[in-house]
Amino acid sequence: NSSTKFLDDILSHQQQNTARKKSANSSNNLNKIHSSSIQQLPFAANVSNPLVINRTIEEKNLYPDKLIYERRNLTACPIIEGESQIKLINYQHNSIRLIQNLENMRNLIFLDLYDNKIDRIGGLGELVNLRVLMLGKNRIERIENLDTLVYLDVLDLHGNQIKELENLNQLHDLRVLNMAANQLKCVKNLSGLNSLIEFNLRRNQIEDIVSQIIYI
Repeated sequence: NSSTKFLDDILSHQQQNTARKKSANSSNNLNKIHSSSIQQLPFAANVSNPLVINRTIEEKNLYPDKLIYERRNLTACPIIEGESQIKLINYQHNSIRLIQNLENMRNLIFLDLYDNKIDRIGGLGELVNLRVLMLGKNRIERIENLDTLVYLDVLDLHGNQIKELENLNQLHDLRVLNMAANQLKCVKNLSGLNSLIEFNLRRNQIEDIVSQIIYI
């Protein structure tokens, strides 16, 4: 699974840089994630009948740190009960419109919401240990509500409707920013992105690049 492999790559990078991290709490159990098996459950949910995830002990033992709900016709994020240990959630290829029900996922490292119907970034305030946020191919118009994601390493927003780069300055650990296929005309507001090494701006409408980009 591509999400799990990507997570392993991120964790490898984080392991190499543990010494420079300010908080040990964010990396205590990162090496426990494995990619040998994938959980895919045959449930669907919608706004009027939201799915409540309440796994058995056996299921938790088999897949202790990840939930994969790809292509389940979800229109709402499921309610997750008793799963504070989860580090990877994959909701790819659904019809989710709102990011929600993640309040108890403080250990979450990888959140994949690629190819949904999300029009606004929100509901992420408690995800203080998040490293990877995949929001490509949605309907997002603004970059916002990322203030608490200070350890974010990868942010994928390609294929949305974003017109301006904004609210990114606090993401000092961000290494990868994918803004391809949006509606950007000016490259600006990049101060503070001190760790950025990959920045994808393909398929935009760039007319101007503010000089601060050279300080990335």
